[in-house]
Formats: sequence, structure tokens, C-alpha cells
Amino acid sequence: DGAKWMWQRIFDHEGIRRLLVTSSIEEIQAGQTECDPAGVERYFRQVRRFKEEMMALIHMSAGAPARATELISIQHENDSQAQSQRGVFIDNGMVVFVTGYHKGYKMGRRVKIIHRYVPREVGEVMVYYLWLVEPFVPSLQVIARRQCDYCPWMWQPRPEAEWAPGEDAAEEGEREEAAAMEEDAAEAGGEDADAWSDAEEDWLSGVVPQTIEAAPRNVDGFGDPDRVRRVMYRETEARSGVRTGVAMWRNAYPAIQCRFCHDPSVREALDDIYEAPRAGAGDASIASVRARQAGHSPRMEEMIYGLLLTANPIATMTEQAQFRKVTIDWHRMLRFASSWIEHAVDADLEQRRQKEEQRARQRRWDRIRRIDIDATMTQLYGAEARLRGIQRPALEAMVAQVPRVLAIMRTGGGKSLLFMLPVAATPDDGVTVVVVPTISLRQDLQERCDREHIPCVEWNGKRPLYHAGIIMVMPESAVTKAFGRFIDEKRTMQQLDWIVIDECQVILESHADWRPEVLKLCEMAEKEVQVLYLTATLPPSEDPRFYQAIGVPEADVVRFREATTRPNAAYRVVEYPRGEEEAEVSRLVEEREARYPPPGQIVVYCKTIEQAKGMAEVLRCSVYHRHVGDTAMKKTILLRLTRHMDGRPDRIGCEEGEERCD
Repeated sequence: DGAKWMWQRIFDHEGIRRLLVTSSIEEIQAGQTECDPAGVERYFRQVRRFKEEMMALIHMSAGAPARATELISIQHENDSQAQSQRGVFIDNGMVVFVTGYHKGYKMGRRVKIIHRYVPREVGEVMVYYLWLVEPFVPSLQVIARRQCDYCPWMWQPRPEAEWAPGEDAAEEGEREEAAAMEEDAAEAGGEDADAWSDAEEDWLSGVVPQTIEAAPRNVDGFGDPDRVRRVMYRETEARSGVRTGVAMWRNAYPAIQCRFCHDPSVREALDDIYEAPRAGAGDASIASVRARQAGHSPRMEEMIYGLLLTANPIATMTEQAQFRKVTIDWHRMLRFASSWIEHAVDADLEQRRQKEEQRARQRRWDRIRRIDIDATMTQLYGAEARLRGIQRPALEAMVAQVPRVLAIMRTGGGKSLLFMLPVAATPDDGVTVVVVPTISLRQDLQERCDREHIPCVEWNGKRPLYHAGIIMVMPESAVTKAFGRFIDEKRTMQQLDWIVIDECQVILESHADWRPEVLKLCEMAEKEVQVLYLTATLPPSEDPRFYQAIGVPEADVVRFREATTRPNAAYRVVEYPRGEEEAEVSRLVEEREARYPPPGQIVVYCKTIEQAKGMAEVLRCSVYHRHVGDTAMKKTILLRLTRHMDGRPDRIGCEEGEERCD
């Protein structure tokens, strides 16, 4: 029972119960439930944010975009007074939003019905919301706000938006939205796109709806074209970096789908819809006059803006099926996996898709195998540059697409060249994922890629990444679901060339109490793409344990190893009395300063950030850790480490993890 599910969760889980109610289990059982007003309002704000994000998701994934006034007219149940009907249905396994469109109503007195299908992934979220959350919210309103009046809208229209059937209000709303979009685009850095919503949220938190005539009955407040526009601005800018309003998206959508649609028949339908000539001036039929007034051909008006309520039922089903077909093609362009399920894909279309994948895979292999290692080396580093050590055989294995390559090279031996050179040689559309365990290593790789003009970006889970040859990601982010979906998408599109795990020995160093997520990097071997493991500190005795940690048999790994000993490195263990650590470190630093005067430098590594801060105060030197300043300050400290000549210890370092250092 969805209406009782949330209350059962509150009853069963004390942590959830504390967030919303102050009553004990016994009081809840006796029907004497008291809510925490602050907790309930926090929950209502989360519901509001979820519904706004769902609004943007539906608007951009459901095919031909709706006007804002259509979007806020959707009801999830029939009106209690039978004045309006719900607009959310399930049609053959897909959630469809159905709205009545009134453009041209004055001329023909006929309302058009529009069906907009959302991908199954989006539809499932909506079903869960309507099943479990929507019944729960009114019960909280009764207890916390003493509100007994509810509305059936998904996004309740503002009272003045509840106009009678006609086209003037819709046209005026879209003109205002377009004008506002142009005004906002012209004012860079202007008004906060979410300021209106925040102001309404503050007002809503103190309102008892039935005491104010204009108060909204939904917990998320009123919806109107202005709010829809602001939500679209906020969500599109946050996720794509491009601020896109309702009107802009309505104009961009047909061009995007015509360009990237998978089914040729869909392209033909879209060409007919969007490029059909308008009715001639001599055509005086009501349908043609209404279509000219709408600015579209009769074909476009009927196909995009809806089906007439008085249409033949068979024709209605035919047009609805065609609209579903066009929408599913849009879902495929957006890479929703559900759009390719077997029963929903025409056999000929599936065969074409498989052939396209095969051709794309072959093009990728040909592109990689044509890499000229020596020519690219000269392009990057000049005619005098030469490969050294195991670089050439390791690069040849990369070009030959050997599935698993392990390269053990000393620090400074040129490990990064093993993936930078192939990326520089194939700048078209391939992506190389580089997993880096430390912030400083990521910054160093970024600077080196910038110098060689290799497109390189840091993974951002909130924004898609485009036009980057290398994507750097921390191990903890590399094993998230969001990054997994990104890799699967690139692999499906035959755009994932290599996965590189730099400093891969960190997998052996991780355990349940320190960076446990790193242990999940073994999943990278299951991505059906070549994986390159790089390290400078993997002794032969640790090889069996490493193969077990990455989940790959030793026989499946091609290993290249060179000597990693450093003749200018020495190790010594110094014992000291407990409690005299700072004094002993100070003595050692002074001893080393005397032995290695400028330009010699001294670096002290500590176990924790707090220890590093304390040691820096004792030695009167700079400190470096993951929380010290912004990216620019970190870069300044690292430059000082390599350039400062005053002979003092240059850095107290602590970086990896939350409280651990490398």
C-alpha cells in the first residue's frame, strides 16, 4: 500500500522517525502523531526541489517540448469536481504525459491532445513518486499545517494562470518567456536564476494555506511560466554549462533530432513536420487559416501540437503511435538504455544499429593501429627526442590493443608518455580515462597536457564532459555509478580508447580503514576496454598479490619492467624517545641543511594533516595538504618547492585521503 509505505518506514526506522516526528512509537500507534515543524518543512523543500528537477527532466526528455503553460497544467489525478482530468498515464510500458492544447481554439473551437512519452528510466522515478511520496505529503500537511485542502496538479498553476480555454494567454506567456530569455542572456552575471524560488520558499515555510486565499495547496508553491523558465535555466546551466530556457529549447529540439536521429523514417517525418510549406494564401479552409495563425502548416499543427478530440479513433491511434516512435528515437539519441530493449526496436533498425556499432568499432581499431609512434614523438618533443627504456615496447602493446598492460618504471622514467602519446596521435573523438590517486599528480598531469595541447579535463559528476582526450578522475569517483554510466556510454559509442590507472600500487596500500573505495578499481578490468597499469613501486614479490587485487589472472597481463632503483636515494631509521618527535625532526632538518646547502631542498612528510600543521609551526616553513587554499595556492606552493632557494625546509606535506599523506 503506497499510501502507508512512508509511514511504515518512519515506524520501523528510528533515524528517519527523528527527522520528521517527535512522537514515540506508542503515541503513533495510538494515533497521536506530532511532527517536528522544522523537519517537515525541510522535507517539503526537498520535495519541491525534486519536482523542479523532474519538471526539467520531463521537458527535455519527452520529445517535442511543451510550452510552460502546458507543462504546469498536468494533473496526476482527476479533479474532485470533475472539471478536469488527469494527464499522467501508462501506455504499453511507458509513462506518457497528456495535455490539452488550446492554440487556435477561438477559430475552430477544438482542443488538441498532445502525448509526450518519457524514457522508462524517467517514468519509473515518476511512478515511485506518485505511488509512495505523493500520498504521504498530504498526510504531513494535515498534521504539520492543519491543511485539509489539496490540489491534483503536479505543479499547481498560479491562479491567474488558470485561464479559460483560449490562445491569448499561452501566446502571451511564451512571448514574455522569450523576451525574458533575451534579457537574461544580455545581462551576464545578472539576477540569480533561483532567487525567486528561494523567496517563495521562505514565504511558504510560514504559511497555513487555508488562512490565505491565494496560498498554494501544493507544498512546492505555485507554478507559472516564469518559474519554469528559471528552473530550466538553473538545471541546464548546472548540468551542461549552457543556460537554456523553454523557448530556446523548443527551437533547438527539432534541429538536434533531425541531425542525430537513428531511424531514417523518423528524419523524414521530422522534415515533413518542421519544413512543410505553409498553406497558400488562397486556401481559406478553417484548418488552413488556423494553421497560418499558429505560424505552422496544417501537417505540423496536427502532428506536433496534438490530435483533435473529434478525430477518428483509428487515426488517433495511428498518430499517437507515430509520435511514440519519434519520441523513442529521441530517447535513443539521449542514450537511454530502455529505448533499445528488444521488443521496442524494429528488427531492421536493430540490424542497422548493430552494423553501425561494428563500423564504429572497426574505425576505432583502424585509427589506433595507424598511430605512428616516432612521428608523434617528434611532434610533441622535437626531432631530438628519443624513447628510452621500456617505452617503445609498452607503446607498441598499447597500439596493438593488448587488453591488459602493466608498466613498472622508475619515478621520472616517462610513464605518462605511454598514454599521452597515443592520445596526441588520435585527437578525433576518442576518450582516455586516467585514474590518479593524488591531487598533486592530477595537477601535474593537467599542466603537462596543457603544454602539449592535449585536451584534458577533470571529471565533474554534475556536468557532461565533451571535447576532451583525457579525463582525469580520483579513484573514489571512478567507482561511482555516475562515472560507471559515463564509461558505459562512451564504450557503447565506441569512443572509449583506454583506461589508465596511474600509481596503481595504491590498490595494495588501501584497506577497509583507509581509502576502501580504491579496492573497487578491480571493476575497471570488466569494462571491455584496454587497461594500462602504471607504477614505480611494485616489487616482483608483490606481483601475485597485485594480480589478485585487480581481478586479472597473471597470464592475461603483459608486463614491462625496468630497474626502479635510485642510486642517489638512501634510507635510514632513526630511533627517538616517545614524546620527542618534534625535537628530533628539528635536529635532523638542521643536520641536513648543513650537509645540503642551497639549492638543496628538504621535504618532511607527515601521517596526518594536523601533524603536518604542527610540524610546520615548529620548523617555521610552509605546509601543503589537500585543504590548503584553492588550486592556485596549491600550485604556488608546489612551484616554491622546486624553485625556492633559501635552504629552509620547503614543505610539510600531507595529501592522500582525508587524514592520510602519501
